[in-house]
Amino acid sequence: MKKKFMSIVLSGLLIVAASSCSVKSDSDDINLDNIEEKLEDMSDDKIEELITDTFDDSDEKNIEIVDNKEEKIDITITDEILSADMYAGKIQIASKVYSFPLSVYKLTESGELRVEAVDDDEKTNENTLVNAADSQSFRLVGDRVSLVMTAVNQTDSVTELKNCIVGDGAFAIYVRNYNSIGVNNDNVFLSGGLKIGTPYDEFIEKYGEADYVDTKNNIYNYYEKGAVEGHKGCYYIISIDMDNACVGTIAYGNDVAADM
Repeated sequence: MKKKFMSIVLSGLLIVAASSCSVKSDSDDINLDNIEEKLEDMSDDKIEELITDTFDDSDEKNIEIVDNKEEKIDITITDEILSADMYAGKIQIASKVYSFPLSVYKLTESGELRVEAVDDDEKTNENTLVNAADSQSFRLVGDRVSLVMTAVNQTDSVTELKNCIVGDGAFAIYVRNYNSIGVNNDNVFLSGGLKIGTPYDEFIEKYGEADYVDTKNNIYNYYEKGAVEGHKGCYYIISIDMDNACVGTIAYGNDVAADM
């Protein structure tokens, strides 16, 4: 299965990217041997092009002029997200809440979010064909949003990516900060209000003791109750940026990888 169980490589990725909630550039991540690598290898022209594509005219409606300075409007976390169980499979992007599993089309039908390729060398969009029972990774992009997701073709024939399902049968979401292109995903919240930059103490108080902690690399693994190693169940892999005492990266899925 194409890019199957991408969560297998996430632990190594999270180790390197844990500083993602700090204000410094994430250009130090150039040694990532994973799906994020080529983002950091882009030319200046390509990065400028990506910034232009990401912050289009629709971005202006999220800006207020205060003392002659442009400031982003903070997004309020909905009660639905704040009260949701950690494993409820919900995500808030800007002001809208989505519940997994759902199709790629449902994520993009409003026009506020769009599908792009994870790797700059690939050409991926909603109409990309996905083989039966195969999976396809993509980047969900919008105003201040850049999320890596994986969708699965649950049919027995080839279909377009827009018809594939996110959040059922494969790694689902990877959230981090992309300071180098001006996208920090500060308006993305997972069940319970978890987001990039959540203070460490608040994170621990909210989610409690992890099922497994890699103390060397500050990675916290949480498994849905009843899910055990090698068996299907929802999980989070969360890295902590200890320098800034906050959540650095978040991976969410519902196929527990064999090496966890």
